[in-house]
Amino acid sequence: MAKMNITTARRYLQVLKASHAKYETRDSLAKQIGIYPEVIADQLSEFDPLINLDYRYNLLDLIPLIAIYVEELESQRKKKANPRIVKKDVAGYESIGDFIEQKMTIGGSGLIDKNAHLTEKDLRILKRLVSEEQKKRK
Repeated sequence: MAKMNITTARRYLQVLKASHAKYETRDSLAKQIGIYPEVIADQLSEFDPLINLDYRYNLLDLIPLIAIYVEELESQRKKKANPRIVKKDVAGYESIGDFIEQKMTIGGSGLIDKNAHLTEKDLRILKRLVSEEQKKRK
């Protein structure tokens, strides 16, 4: 039993909310959406396992549960803001080599630390340094 993705959940929620019927079964929902009733039952069994057993189960009872599920998935999808890079951050490095020397070497010995971990901000600074180097070469 695979977990239902947000697109499918939104589709089910939209069709069920728009339905004017008092009783919506998985067969009637399958005709509206164009998906096999077994697939619908398998996906919606996450909310109530009785759906697999009772083919007359009223799916309109699941609207609040599906709405909560969609909200949870949307909150998980929120992207974190990328760290801002200003000229002051980039000005601390003369070139790409200087950045590598400061961030990725072991104790100033010149040996590159293969286990060095660059943060998101460090990667964005390196990207800016590379683009500046490319501009200089043109």
